[in-house]
Amino acid sequence: HAYRALGEIGRAQKELETFQRMENQKKEATLRKAAQSMELLQKARKEKLETSSPGSTGATSPPP
Repeated sequence: HAYRALGEIGRAQKELETFQRMENQKKEATLRKAAQSMELLQKARKEKLETSSPGSTGATSPPP
């Protein structure tokens, strides 16, 4: 009985580890996407600041 309980605990721990790993990968992917979009936003802002003169209507804005 003790061995079976240990086996079940081990399996549960493995499932938990797998689940946590998947969650971490999701988080990392989300963070990476967020970081990329932040970089793109900052680049777009810089380009707008450099290319736009006061009074322009932002016709030269980069595509989303």
